[in-house]
Amino acid sequence: MGDLDMVRLQDYFGRVREQDIPEDDDMQGWQTLLVNTGIMVEEGASLSGMLLFGAAPNRFLPQAGIDAAAFPGTEKDYAAKERVTLRGPMTPLMAANGNIVETGLVEQAWEFVRRNISVTATLEDGVRRVERRGGWTAFWDL
Repeated sequence: MGDLDMVRLQDYFGRVREQDIPEDDDMQGWQTLLVNTGIMVEEGASLSGMLLFGAAPNRFLPQAGIDAAAFPGTEKDYAAKERVTLRGPMTPLMAANGNIVETGLVEQAWEFVRRNISVTATLEDGVRRVERRGGWTAFWDL
């Protein structure tokens, strides 16, 4: 259990699943809950448990993560706009108010895409801003 991020687990079971969780010092209660949900097996954290809630998943799974590259055109070449290696647990860490305190891999990947996708904007009828991001369209009234 020492290899799992207990704060992320508390957030997941309490906020997301909306269920009662064991007290912080109730290790037997936590182990039962984590084994019953497949986050742990008797020997320790499961593969999915480590990927979702691991305190340092790459310590045990160095290949787990995302290697991302953005290129200026439609062809891959050596002149990448940005290259990153994204690592960490899949799940974000959330505050009580719902704000993200620490991103997970999904949020990191989404932010990479947002940073690197082209945006064009036009005004429709002189008052409505229309943004197109790489095939997506968003509307804002001014």
